[in-house]
Amino acid sequence: MDAPAMERVFINIIDNALYALNEKFQKNRATFIPELQVELLPGKTLCRLSVRDNGTGIPQNHLPNVCDEFYTTKPPGEGTGLGLWIAKQNVEKNRGSFRILSKENEFTQITIELPSAPRTVEVSL
Repeated sequence: MDAPAMERVFINIIDNALYALNEKFQKNRATFIPELQVELLPGKTLCRLSVRDNGTGIPQNHLPNVCDEFYTTKPPGEGTGLGLWIAKQNVEKNRGSFRILSKENEFTQITIELPSAPRTVEVSL
């Protein structure tokens, strides 16, 4: 597994979630309570990471394209359109899957599944 590439994936996903939370907070300061949930479920064959926020969400018409190279929903100057594309590419290069669920103004959830690393046990004699 390419650990530095996967680190960039996680940083990008968290950064996008924080951006969406801040955007929604700026519009609803009096009533909005930002939430960011990160869940890691290790398994024998797969490890699942899920990141969910209650930020601005992604409009349904953008969902099919958000992982395309140079596609961004952010205003000019605030996004390159490479973050999710690179994230998805890196996950798939590491034999994983990358899924996005989102509802505008409600939530976004990104789920990554990767093959579990074999566990080794050291025995000292």
